[in-house]
Amino acid sequence: MDLFQQAKSYNFSDVLCLVAGLRIGGFGEDGGIEVEFNGDLSSMKQGADGEPTVSLLPIPTATVTIKLMETSTSNTLLQGLLVAQRAAPAGFGIPFALVDPNTSESLLGGQCVFMGFPAISKGKEAGEREWKLGIPKPVVVL
Repeated sequence: MDLFQQAKSYNFSDVLCLVAGLRIGGFGEDGGIEVEFNGDLSSMKQGADGEPTVSLLPIPTATVTIKLMETSTSNTLLQGLLVAQRAAPAGFGIPFALVDPNTSESLLGGQCVFMGFPAISKGKEAGEREWKLGIPKPVVVL
């Protein structure tokens, strides 16, 4: 029996999300950030004689979904960045960083792109806005 085992703790408030160097806040009721990788890290083929070959693939792109309360001031910030990115002749790079000091995980991107407008819904209670950002060349530290 381990009498000196330390309990682990987690605090979402410590998680840092930066878009264009600006801190994003005012997250949704159940959380706020989800990262999905859009491919595999390797592929495997098996020859006719049963000999397998493994191919290491490039780091896949990532899609980051940020859920904000509709009253969050970060919605205005992201809307302004989306409009500016769309208005630029060739678009422009917006840096992205997601850092979780609780787990030492980080996702960094020298460029992120807005994948679309968030859906807008009005109802009895404040809703959420869901922003999707594409990270073409993510750097992942797990």
